Amino acid sequence: MKRGLTLLGDRNSEGFTTMSTFFSRGFGNVPSRKNKSRAVRFPACVAEQLEARGMLSGIGIAVIPPLVPANSAPANTDSPVVIAPPPAAASGSASSPVTLPVVRESLRITIPSQARAGVPINVTAVAVDAAGRPLSSFNGLATVVSSDPEASLPLVPVTFRNGRASFQVTLATAGRHSITVRSLSDAPLSGTAITTVTAAQVASRFAVTLPRAVAVGVPVRVTLMAVDAQGRPVTSHRGIATLTSTDAQARFPSTVTFVNGRATVRVIFGTLGPQTLSASQGTPSAPPSGDIVGSGTTQVGEVVTQRIGL
Repeated sequence: MKRGLTLLGDRNSEGFTTMSTFFSRGFGNVPSRKNKSRAVRFPACVAEQLEARGMLSGIGIAVIPPLVPANSAPANTDSPVVIAPPPAAASGSASSPVTLPVVRESLRITIPSQARAGVPINVTAVAVDAAGRPLSSFNGLATVVSSDPEASLPLVPVTFRNGRASFQVTLATAGRHSITVRSLSDAPLSGTAITTVTAAQVASRFAVTLPRAVAVGVPVRVTLMAVDAQGRPVTSHRGIATLTSTDAQARFPSTVTFVNGRATVRVIFGTLGPQTLSASQGTPSAPPSGDIVGSGTTQVGEVVTQRIGL
C-alpha cells in the first residue's frame, strides 16, 4: 500500500498533463479555476484506485513518496495524497568551483625605530610569503622611496640576492617617515616601514683634547671633536676649522678638516709655560659662519734628560 503519495502534473509549460486534463480522463470534466495546477489532497485509497485502473501511466504524472519523520507513527491507509506541480527539471550537475589558496608575497622592511636627521641608517628588505617565511628564490631589482622629500635614497635600484637586499638611507626631516621598497618584477612585491626621525644634532663647540703636560720641541697629537650643547659628539659635522695658539713658536697646520665630527692634528710647542691651542669653524680666507669654537690648554716644560754613569 502507498502511504502519502505526491502526484505531479501539468503540461502547460513544463510538458506535463494539467490537473484539469487528468481529472477529465479519470472522473469526467472538472472545471479548473486556474490553468496552472495546484496541490490537491486525496485519500491514499483514491491513489490506489487510479493506479489500479492504469490512469497513472502515460500521462506525465510522477509518483513521489512523501517524507515521513523517523520517529512518527505509521501513516494511516487513508492518509492524504498530495498532487502538486512537478519540480523543475534538474540540469546537469556541475562540480563546485575549487578555491585555491592565495599565496600573498611581500617585502619585509627592517629599519631602526628611531633615526637622527642627517645620519645614515641601515635598511634590510627580505622577500617573504604569507606566513612570513623568507623566499630565498626571489631575485631582482627594487626601487626605494620615502615620505621624507629631503631624504637621501639609493640613486639606482637595489639588487635582491637570495631574497634579500641591504642598503643605506639618510632621512633629513624630523617627524614620522616611511621607507617603501617596491620590486620591478612582473608581479611587484612591496613593503613599508616607519621610523621616527629626530632633529639633527647641531655642533655648538669644539672639544680640544691635549695632554696635561708636554715637552718643548716634542710633537704631540691633538684631537678635536665637534659636540653639541650637552657635550655629545656630533658625528654628522663636517667642515674646516682654523687653528691658533698662544705659543708664537708652536708649529701646526693652519687649518684642520673634520670628518664624521672628528679631526686630529700634530703640534710642536716651542715656548715654556702654559699654552693654549684654539679652533674656530671656517678658514682664514672665509670667516667662520657660526660660533663654533673650542680650545685646550697644556703645560709646556723642558725636556728632562738623565745621565747614566758608567
